[in-house]
Amino acid sequence: METKIPGERELEIDGARVCYHELGAPDGQPLVLLHGYISSSYSWRDVWPALARTCRIYIVDLPGYGKSEPLKGPSTINDYARFLSRLFEALKLENAIVVGAQMGGSIAAWFATKYPEHIKGLVLLAAGAMGERRTNMWLYKLVSQPVLGRAIVQLFPQKLFFKRLKDAYVNQNTTAGDSLTPYFRTFKKTGHIQTRIALKIRESFGVNFQNFEPHLKQIAAPTLLIWGDLDPLVPLSSAHKFKRAIVNSNLAVIRNCGDFPQEEYPGVLTTHLLNFIRTTESANLTYVLNNRAY
Repeated sequence: METKIPGERELEIDGARVCYHELGAPDGQPLVLLHGYISSSYSWRDVWPALARTCRIYIVDLPGYGKSEPLKGPSTINDYARFLSRLFEALKLENAIVVGAQMGGSIAAWFATKYPEHIKGLVLLAAGAMGERRTNMWLYKLVSQPVLGRAIVQLFPQKLFFKRLKDAYVNQNTTAGDSLTPYFRTFKKTGHIQTRIALKIRESFGVNFQNFEPHLKQIAAPTLLIWGDLDPLVPLSSAHKFKRAIVNSNLAVIRNCGDFPQEEYPGVLTTHLLNFIRTTESANLTYVLNNRAY
């Protein structure tokens, strides 16, 4: 049975209906959680309860995923950064910490370079676009076609979908039972749209991701990188590339973990997040005290 996340809400941004969940401590540190490709807010189902005790949480279905409609027009990385900026303005979010996983991590990092005024801190989980394993681009392009892609998605066998998805997990206990069924159900409905979006975002970074790293050097916000040591899709070497590019960053490695830290080890992840929040708050308080006019 699919785990329901409370606090579901909707708003409209540039003509697209966006679904998100708002929950947790009303006056807590704002946290914005972004999911990855072939995913949705559902991927944070085991993370939010521990965070909600002290934080104000916003779990977003990115446009074209989950229950959110696609953006009107292009879907490049700049379009998604602009979408996040307008989402922050609509929700009146200030000093938020943005947590992005997989594709959501790449979007969060780009957002931090384009709209630094919105970012208090940044957390990236298995974020791509820094040289991960080469993907089958021709298959992406095939599935992203409006008519042919829809047909391919409808005919895609459930067994093969589960196998390909499970290959990204190292802790296979996470994939037991019907925990992955919601992903397949959503894929059958909008998999061609999800794939088209992912392809456009991937293409934004250039053939060899050359458009990404120079921008990362602009990020000044405290940044935490969280990676699985055995991630088969985005290897640990990519985490080290992010760390070298983002000056104010630290890396936490989760053992025996694959591409989904938030699902494979939610308890470990929340511990890292809460520690990061406390560290960031202490750093900001020190800055304020040191710069106070007497």
